[in-house]
Amino acid sequence: MRKLAAVLVLFALSGTRLAAQYERRYEVGLFGAYTKYDKTFGLADKPGGGVRFAYALGPALSLEVEALFQSPQNLPASAQIEPLIGSGSLLLYALNASRMSLYLIGGYSRLDFGGTSPYRFTDGGVHGGAGVKFFMSSRFALRFEGRGIYTPTTNATFGPKNATHLVASAGVSFFQSSGPPAADADHDGVPDKQDACPDTPLGATVDKRGCPSDSDGDGVLNGIDKCPDTPAGATVDATGCPHDSDGDGVLDGIDKCPDTPAGVKVDEKGCPPAPPDSDGDGVDDSMPNRLRP
Repeated sequence: MRKLAAVLVLFALSGTRLAAQYERRYEVGLFGAYTKYDKTFGLADKPGGGVRFAYALGPALSLEVEALFQSPQNLPASAQIEPLIGSGSLLLYALNASRMSLYLIGGYSRLDFGGTSPYRFTDGGVHGGAGVKFFMSSRFALRFEGRGIYTPTTNATFGPKNATHLVASAGVSFFQSSGPPAADADHDGVPDKQDACPDTPLGATVDKRGCPSDSDGDGVLNGIDKCPDTPAGATVDATGCPHDSDGDGVLDGIDKCPDTPAGVKVDEKGCPPAPPDSDGDGVDDSMPNRLRP
């Protein structure tokens, strides 16, 4: 189970950005559910299935309605009820990654328990929960959700004043954009009409205005730069990475003595230390007197 969860997370956070994920669009979903009723209701926990319809108001907000049809519940004297739960919800997206959306959900639920006594009543309550969508493509996703339904004042005649029911669901969702994708000539995820930098190189990361940046100032843009922490002054290749041609530990561009022989110690500028010359005569003090000119 842990391995499966790890695979889903890696899948969700990898891949290219799905532009349609952030457009206004319609969602139609089918799902299976398992409902755990408040114990005071005396009903068995049952599977069920339903359908949902949603409309995205923006990248972070959606409106949704759904109907959940419950499996029949057997009652004494061969009677049965088939509970139905209808709901209207507001979805708030806490995370929109490239292939995954995490959301919080809240709204109003109406529970209809049928027409057989003592369940001949309906209840209204608020619900809240959380869920996740794993996008297989821009038009198809797997969706998992858990929610609780709280009825502050139940219409049941068999004791409880309030009730809490729990619902877990898993299903599939299909999406339809509300219009054709906005033109994006440089493919940076920002539509041309809003893009302040319309010629961004492919692969560069951009801000909300569509403009790239170069954090280390090496001339290679973030997103393309494979070495984003290059020291100032170092020369880099096309991937933004520096080199040290003479292997002295000082990067090219910073190295003032780029042809230092191997093994020679150098200072921070990449140059070997000058020989001692305390009297300023231009002769190395360490040279024996007999060898001095």
